[in-house]
Amino acid sequence: MTKMYVLKRDGRQEDVCFDKITYRIQKLCYGLNMNYVDPSAITFRVIRGLYSGVTTVELDNLAAEICATLTTQHPDYAILAARIAISNLHKETKKAFSDVIEDLRNVTDLYTKKAKPIISEKSYNIIKKHASKLNSAIIYERDFNYNYFGFKTLERSYLMKINGKVVERPQHMLMRVAVGIHEEDIEKVIETYNYLSERYFTHASPTLFAACSIKQQLCSCFLLTMSEDSIEGIYETLKKCALISKWAGGVGLSVHCVRAKGTPIAGNCGEASGLIPMLKVYNDMARYVDQGGNKRPGAFAIYIEPWHADIFEFLDLKKNTGKGELRARELFYALWIPDLFMKRVLDDDVWSLMCPHECPGLADVWGEEFNDLYTRYEEQKYYKRQINARDLWTAILKSQVETGTPYMLYKDHCNRKSNQQNIGTIKSSNLCTEIIQYSSPNEIAVCNLASIAVNMFVEKSTKTYNFEKLKEITKVVVRNLDKIIDVNDYPLPEAKFSNLKHRPIGIGVQGLADAFLLMRFPFESEEAQKLNIQIFETIYYSALEASCEIAQEKGYYCTYEGSPVSKGILQYDMWNVTPTELWDWKALKEKIAKYGVRNSLLMAPMPTASTAQILGNNESIEPYTNNIYSRRVLSGEYQIVNPHLLKDLIERNLWNDEMKNEIIANNGSIQDINSIPDDLKLLYKTVWEISQKTILKMAADRGAFIDQSQSLNVYMAKPTVEKLTSMHFYGWKIGLKTGMYYLRTKPAANALQFTVDKTKLNKANKTSKDDSHNSSIKNEKVDENLSNPEENDSKKNDVNNTNSTLVCSLENGDASLKIMEEIIEIVKVEEEIILNDETSQILLDTDGSEKEVVITTEDVSGNVTAISQSSQIIQIITDYECVTCHRIFQSEDMLKEHLDVCREEDDSTNILELGNLDNYDSEDEDDADDPDYEFNDTSIEDTKAQKNNNEKPTIKPVPDTQCHCCAEDLKTAHSGGEFKCLECELSFKKNSSLERHKIVIHWKCESYTCINCGSTFRDKKSLNKHRYTTHVNRNIYKCDTCDTYFSRNYHLKRHKMQSGCHGDIRKTFDCQAFSAKSSLQAHLNTHRREPPQSCVECNRVFIRQDCLMRHVRAKHRELLEDVMDEVERKHLQTQLFNIASIAAEKTKAGESKVLSTDELLKAIADLLRILIDEETLQLFGWPNAPIQDILEAVIRRCGHEPLTSDSSLLFNERLRANVKLLFTVVIEDETVKSLLTTKTVDHVILHVLEISQK
Repeated sequence: MTKMYVLKRDGRQEDVCFDKITYRIQKLCYGLNMNYVDPSAITFRVIRGLYSGVTTVELDNLAAEICATLTTQHPDYAILAARIAISNLHKETKKAFSDVIEDLRNVTDLYTKKAKPIISEKSYNIIKKHASKLNSAIIYERDFNYNYFGFKTLERSYLMKINGKVVERPQHMLMRVAVGIHEEDIEKVIETYNYLSERYFTHASPTLFAACSIKQQLCSCFLLTMSEDSIEGIYETLKKCALISKWAGGVGLSVHCVRAKGTPIAGNCGEASGLIPMLKVYNDMARYVDQGGNKRPGAFAIYIEPWHADIFEFLDLKKNTGKGELRARELFYALWIPDLFMKRVLDDDVWSLMCPHECPGLADVWGEEFNDLYTRYEEQKYYKRQINARDLWTAILKSQVETGTPYMLYKDHCNRKSNQQNIGTIKSSNLCTEIIQYSSPNEIAVCNLASIAVNMFVEKSTKTYNFEKLKEITKVVVRNLDKIIDVNDYPLPEAKFSNLKHRPIGIGVQGLADAFLLMRFPFESEEAQKLNIQIFETIYYSALEASCEIAQEKGYYCTYEGSPVSKGILQYDMWNVTPTELWDWKALKEKIAKYGVRNSLLMAPMPTASTAQILGNNESIEPYTNNIYSRRVLSGEYQIVNPHLLKDLIERNLWNDEMKNEIIANNGSIQDINSIPDDLKLLYKTVWEISQKTILKMAADRGAFIDQSQSLNVYMAKPTVEKLTSMHFYGWKIGLKTGMYYLRTKPAANALQFTVDKTKLNKANKTSKDDSHNSSIKNEKVDENLSNPEENDSKKNDVNNTNSTLVCSLENGDASLKIMEEIIEIVKVEEEIILNDETSQILLDTDGSEKEVVITTEDVSGNVTAISQSSQIIQIITDYECVTCHRIFQSEDMLKEHLDVCREEDDSTNILELGNLDNYDSEDEDDADDPDYEFNDTSIEDTKAQKNNNEKPTIKPVPDTQCHCCAEDLKTAHSGGEFKCLECELSFKKNSSLERHKIVIHWKCESYTCINCGSTFRDKKSLNKHRYTTHVNRNIYKCDTCDTYFSRNYHLKRHKMQSGCHGDIRKTFDCQAFSAKSSLQAHLNTHRREPPQSCVECNRVFIRQDCLMRHVRAKHRELLEDVMDEVERKHLQTQLFNIASIAAEKTKAGESKVLSTDELLKAIADLLRILIDEETLQLFGWPNAPIQDILEAVIRRCGHEPLTSDSSLLFNERLRANVKLLFTVVIEDETVKSLLTTKTVDHVILHVLEISQK
């Protein structure tokens, strides 16, 4: 056997040595929990990936990636992964900071050989001059404090490269940032470096990207208004946006002044095209000009006020469906909402849509000035059209549910509470909704950012918070950001003019949730809410004090006079809030009155999406989304574990594989895991389990100390018009400037669950259920909620329905938030089905997962009900029940097919129509003091009365005066048709209606009974068919080759085709009978080409892999690495199927199991989850649509024609035929195909599922 060797960094070859690899890994395990971290096991997995000639760099990368995949077993694996990767980087890079800078200064182009320096001459000279002091100040051991996820993020986008190779270490980057800010002030350079490397704070991404570079553009946010409403102005603004994006800036652009569609153009006597064509141009530019040279995609937020006549088209721009020429999906959209619009929605009043060209000045005023000007234009009938304000409100909410946008910012709040209100009307925010600054055609607002890691100030031993240290760090951050204003290289002169004039900065935070956990405060607790206020009060106080001290040295900013601060009005005064006694605010106001402040604005908590991951903290001000989840960013996809939870579980000896699987199976939640103590459940609630009202309230609490705004995401697992309305109006009422950044909804499934050991999990769940649930108690709750049936009024149309529920949610105001959350919790507990005695049924739970419910309620007259959350608060899921045998079906087609063959003796023909659950509500004691809103609408009073009387939702049986087929009135619906029923003399307008009526009501009356077996049929043709195929000459067609008999000729033909018994050369594929030649041709295509490939970004389907790759390179180049990874994953999956199938063939084949209808549907659902990605399945209605419909949709998507309900096959056989086609479409695997020739479809399905579990 040939020996394997490793290629060393110096070019030498060395034999592979297991012990050397283990020793290197073991050396990096200092301080880790060796009860969980096993270096030998890691080495063994590394050895399996070796090949002769592998380099030591590749070995390190492989070991790091292996450790990263073990993160969910223990968080120390993430630390070890980072140490291996960073140790590898240290071996590949120079140690001295000055040497690295010299290399970056002397870069030459790889092809032209021309000088292409990365570092500026000024920075290079400073570093060269102070090389000794700077080199000795760097502490490289601090590199090892980063976790793997943070390090990979740095490596991908932040560390500088020469010809694609990273030459910079993390500590080099931090020192480069410090030098870029403070230049010759070496004392401040080293101070900033130390605080950065100790991870007390971090500067924003553009600062980390560009410090000391040729173009030192360090600012993050730019706010623009359209230069003017003309071709020149539009394209001049387009150019400005492109230049800002080129240098890593995010753009917020207000387009209020662009004239609406249909407005006359004086110059050429034509009409304006409106906003949409213009925004498509900006959309294409955003795709082309990314931020900082492929570091991250270009990003523009477009702001518009809701009075603009193009508002409805604007709301559709980001939607996933619709014509491409009417969509611009790369942009982000935001609403700049005046109070008048919110009041009109509240009052159910009219709203006028106007063109800014015909109604000028609306964007330039706010408050009462806006109200007066707007109503004057209305009185003069200058509007384009008038609508109901709630119709526009509903369109806004529907867009948010579908796309997560538009952002919601309140114009009057932003202007009324701004320290820049003396400069002019603020017209927009930025890309992330936290910057609130004045902009104009001559001034581009700019803000440079930094975020403080507030978790670093928790004294872990005493569980106290060090506010003094927080104050010290904040002052350093203020001085740094103020210095950036002076040293920054601005992309445009308008930006430089504005920034030097007003000198705003933006200080944010990260790790707020981590701070609460370290202090052992649940996120919703009073202690956490108090600490939340104290942290932001401290930062605001310290920032003002530092800005005042700089003003004492250098003078206050140019437009200070006339600002609220110059009048002694601070941010908390504008909120009418009294600060705590933590700091001496009176003394600070006196100091500011004497010296002024250097910066007009100071606070702006931003999302910190990238920098929080670098430092290993939770993002910004947000709670943890999940305790175990998968996160994909530009540098790759990583598994993230809440390290605080893992530490607590390990300390209590609760952490093991079973616990990990349970948490993953619960989508990162621990609330339903009985073995976890209650104190941990309170502490580790995810954002989905925290009241959104609490999150909004905490935002308002800290808002009194934030002089700009904050990036405030809203989380709703199942958003509805009602809940969103309540949430938005509550946020507006309590004075938030940013009402919503993104609307985050819960995913339908968790990709990590594929790694769960289902057997262990089911066993654990069964034990848990037996210990904690009492079925009789649950039945009592179900009876209580479903008794006393009442008739529900039908809705006239969708708009009226939406407005009715809108009134309900507005009437309750902010209290509706908590009520809705309580309803969902009730549904989770009480969601059951009433069937016959001790019947079980599989339902979809409210989170999309499958749930088995056991019922013991007696005698409910065949009622089948299910409670589920829907687009209107709560609705009944419509199931279909057989009146003969009471089986439940998911669709009407399945029920009809079943009725054709179901012939059991049963006189029961009672059928129930399922009603809707409307206005299901309850009182909330905590919200009893919330104000009520008055409306002139009778439906509100009805809603109030229903709530006060504690009325329960009901279901209504169909009366005897209604048709059991269509539930319409018998006297009017079936009195004039030409098709008459011979049994009951009802008339029907369609023959299909008559046939359905006969099947459901009179199927026994015709009494066509088989004398051989007693089966009853509804017509003579069906009886003859049954007798011929079942009792008369059952096997009359014989195969001459193998002497097998068949009852039908086409069965014999199919047998010959599949088995090769006709003597011809056997085909290499299996075919079935088709009713049309086109269907056969479509099926044959599955054997002649590769399986179709779907683009993960735009969902286009391509017939070959090379077509897909060409498309990705042209349209989605930034996703190319992810696509290649997906291709490799699918190739590996196919190999897995091959190996397992061959192994299975070598074993003796057992009896093939025949699946029942329910088992078959469940198996197909599992199969689809394995073969098709979750996002594609959701396009077909997953998980709510019937499984057979999703299966057919998948087959059509791949370019083939499935068998539908129109075919002559029974339901189960049609399912099996489509599954067989699915195998040939999705899995290009000869072994699976061969199995289909020798085994039943059921056997192959179970076999594939078994392989996937292994």
